Amino acid sequence: VHWSEEVADRMHQVITALRLIKPGRIGLPVIMFRNLDWIPEGGPVWLSTASIPADDPFNIEAPDGDVAARILESLQGVPRYLDLAMHRFNLSYERSRLDDRLIDQMISLEALYAKDSHAELGYRMSIRGALATGVGYADRRDKFNWLRKAYETRSDIVHGEELRDTK
Repeated sequence: VHWSEEVADRMHQVITALRLIKPGRIGLPVIMFRNLDWIPEGGPVWLSTASIPADDPFNIEAPDGDVAARILESLQGVPRYLDLAMHRFNLSYERSRLDDRLIDQMISLEALYAKDSHAELGYRMSIRGALATGVGYADRRDKFNWLRKAYETRSDIVHGEELRDTK
């Protein structure tokens, strides 16, 4: 198969759809391609991306496929901010370090919930994220507090602080 940019983008959209429907690790662990123009002897080149533990299976059942297909359809022609959010969301799966994963996930959330203002990004992202995902007052309050703490931790990391075990 010729791995054009279009094919690679579509594969990443499929992975994104699957990641959005259920927890677990799924990815494209190895991609092989051949380009005779720049590889001496025309041999294959292997690019390794996410390392996915063998003991962490990602099982897909028939209803998952239906949901993933609907999500995949909705991923066509998304606005730039949503494309950035999905890109950073996916990058977080490929990071081996916890601090890098957190930074990518927070950038993803910022792109979704704090795209219109740089003032008080943490507050805006936390309140909008909690409203969008929480069910009821207590759940929204808990999610707001969790998102606010995650944003503060992300900010500390970006500004050179060590990652603390804050759970």
